[in-house]
Amino acid sequence: MGKVTGRVGGIIGGFDVDCNVSSRSIEGRIGGLFLGADVNFVINQHGLITGRMGGGIVGQDVRLRFTEEEIGGRVGGNIVGKDVALKVSGYEVGGRVGGDAIGFSCRLKYNPNGGELRGRMGGQFMGHDVNLVVSDCPLVVAALIAALTYNYYLSTRSPKSTSGSNP
Repeated sequence: MGKVTGRVGGIIGGFDVDCNVSSRSIEGRIGGLFLGADVNFVINQHGLITGRMGGGIVGQDVRLRFTEEEIGGRVGGNIVGKDVALKVSGYEVGGRVGGDAIGFSCRLKYNPNGGELRGRMGGQFMGHDVNLVVSDCPLVVAALIAALTYNYYLSTRSPKSTSGSNP
């Protein structure tokens, strides 16, 4: 079983990540005890990832398809949701969550010697650093966990603080 642990964001305004990854599931938690979300995804034999992040009332559905090199699909609903498109190239992962105007970019680099996945979600000023340790997990899945963590963080902020931002 693989593991993805670490942090997306800083000491203040960031979320811890602690997820177990197998060929059939992604399970764990992002955030802390009170402000955060449970992660419960199922992976079928065709690479379809489905499930929920958060609780039954406050949470986000996930429906994605993945290969070793890329993940695409949707988080959230058809109306209030975001497209996800992440792609691996060597030891780098790039892509986007959301659209061109309302969304954020993903720029991560993996160091296979230490198992570290580092980089940035969002822009230089309105984004979060990613500092994760990945073991026995597809790189694109680890990047997905980072992207969904940042997306969940954005969804829990007050509407007042997100107006007009385009990280």
